[in-house]
Amino acid sequence: MVEKRSYLEPSKKLPILASTEVAVVGAGPAGLGASIAAARNGVKTFLIERYGFLGGNVTAGLMTCLNGWRQQRPPNDLQAVKGIGAKLIGRLYSMGAATADTHYEQEPFDISKGLLPFSVAVDPEALKYMALKMCQEAGVEFLLHSFVAGAIVEDDEIKGVVVENKSGRGVVEAQVVIDCSGDGDVAACANVPFDMAPNEDPRKMAWTLMYRTAGINRERLEGKLTDTIGGLTTLWGARTEKALDGTDVWDLTKGEVELRLRTWEAFQEMRKSKFGYENAYIAETATQVGVRETRRIRGEYVLTLDDALEAKPMPDCITICAKPIINWFGYRFHFKHEGFEIPYRSLVPLKVDNLLLAGRCISQEQPVFQSSRSFAPSIAMGQASGTAAALAVHNGVAPRNLAVSLLQQTLLSQGAELGRRFHR
Repeated sequence: MVEKRSYLEPSKKLPILASTEVAVVGAGPAGLGASIAAARNGVKTFLIERYGFLGGNVTAGLMTCLNGWRQQRPPNDLQAVKGIGAKLIGRLYSMGAATADTHYEQEPFDISKGLLPFSVAVDPEALKYMALKMCQEAGVEFLLHSFVAGAIVEDDEIKGVVVENKSGRGVVEAQVVIDCSGDGDVAACANVPFDMAPNEDPRKMAWTLMYRTAGINRERLEGKLTDTIGGLTTLWGARTEKALDGTDVWDLTKGEVELRLRTWEAFQEMRKSKFGYENAYIAETATQVGVRETRRIRGEYVLTLDDALEAKPMPDCITICAKPIINWFGYRFHFKHEGFEIPYRSLVPLKVDNLLLAGRCISQEQPVFQSSRSFAPSIAMGQASGTAAALAVHNGVAPRNLAVSLLQQTLLSQGAELGRRFHR
């Protein structure tokens, strides 16, 4: 085996860019929920994001159908996700920037009355605006255009993160850090153990490049055109033939090159062969390819497939997940119940204190991840982690030692849904 060449980087002192009570890494759905919740609960909150806008895979990836607000099919009387996520959709709807007219088959619910169906399509530009607006209203501070490059851990406690940006490298100190990076970057940098399906796993989820079009002649179309909002229609682009490693820069480069070429070429063929597309054009491709599956960080509890299938009651439930499992049992497995409970323990990683998780990187088995990774459960997990972080700061305890009953009471008082057994 040939030894890889290397370069020894000189050590240097890094500037402290900010000191905060709660630092949230990643501004996707989980990061939005975490940041708004932490700030609303009275702690200084700092949101670190690699792009110059918020929204994560909705805005950067153009995944504009936000799914999992309730079961797609009966039993679906329970809206599994409320709270911050539902407020966000309500505000977008009032702007004319959200609709239930998506490509998914679903029962209608009246969004004007705050009742969300399984899937809601949004205008990604409006979501960029509203995400910033709601974060600002809550008092969140921002550090954009910044990657997390390391975690500062002393005596098994995280003290902050190292960030890299156009200004160089620096440190954000925090009493609690919430990893909402999707890939579990902070936890991995802190040497928390994790699981990740190999590329050879046939059930590992492939990547897709999304794009938006204009110029479609709807009068010539065969069939209904949905996911049209903000004047543009969102379409699925090319898909990788197999899953790649979203934590490997060479795989990321390979996937971007392959999918951008194939998406453009496939669309030109569609213009020639599909009625209504003769004068259509690609108005926008996603900022980045849609990576679905990477690390699952090991926590105090690993949420299992049996837990999800049987809807096992969790004493530390912090939200409900009602999204179907995508391809573990073949395409789209629907639960026979209204949703399964996600425990707080799955948001608390092993080994390192004062670190929390939210979003698709939480502690769970691979088939459960295929359900919980979507927008609605992710923003609800974010609200739970942000609330927990704030309560931990106020009470002077590590999040691992926080009284779960206090967290649940606070979430319920702030409009979150924890399931029917919590209804009074």
